[in-house]
Amino acid sequence: MSSETKKGIFYGVVKDGKLHLDSSGVYNTWIKNFEGHRVQITFEKESEKYSQQQFAYLYACIYTPLAAETGFTVEEVDGVLKKMHLTRNKNTKREYVKDKSKLTKAELAKYIDDCIQTCAKAGVVVLPPNEGKK
Repeated sequence: MSSETKKGIFYGVVKDGKLHLDSSGVYNTWIKNFEGHRVQITFEKESEKYSQQQFAYLYACIYTPLAAETGFTVEEVDGVLKKMHLTRNKNTKREYVKDKSKLTKAELAKYIDDCIQTCAKAGVVVLPPNEGKK
């Protein structure tokens, strides 16, 4: 790990005294970066509103590399990934694609994690947050 501070933010719920993460697989991958290092863990109540940083990361580190790899535009990638991961009531008369701007911070984080998994399956490397700011 570089000397720069790396920070991962994960969302979940505490139930019966145990932490249940929304994206435990991504967390398990992320935590390996800290092997042998002391860490600081902070708990705070999650804010409901998504952050602009989440959208910036989604477009810069997920949509853009996936578009470059597939030959689609960023807008097309956005449409395909929303259809894949934000479709509600699938295969019913009430099927619709939820608007990203209507997502909570946790829902947007889950959507981002789902998109990262899609990229991984396509062989597209996604940089962790803040990695591109070196």
